[in-house]
Amino acid sequence: MVELQDSITLGSDWHLDWIEVADLLRGHVYKWRCGQWFNAKEGKKKEWSVAGVMQGKQMPLELVEAPAGMK
Repeated sequence: MVELQDSITLGSDWHLDWIEVADLLRGHVYKWRCGQWFNAKEGKKKEWSVAGVMQGKQMPLELVEAPAGMK
């Protein structure tokens, strides 16, 4: 889950291109493409879950890199 917290600063909206997580113990890298704006209009919270994918829900994050057999 990625969430934009409320701010009093004007122009605090932001765009998330991708998320990368490295498992240093196993040497695995996972990368998700997001391409989403986080703001009041587009939504301040985006969530990806395996359960959502299995239910056919459209997820804001797309897994684009993972160890073999993990996609």
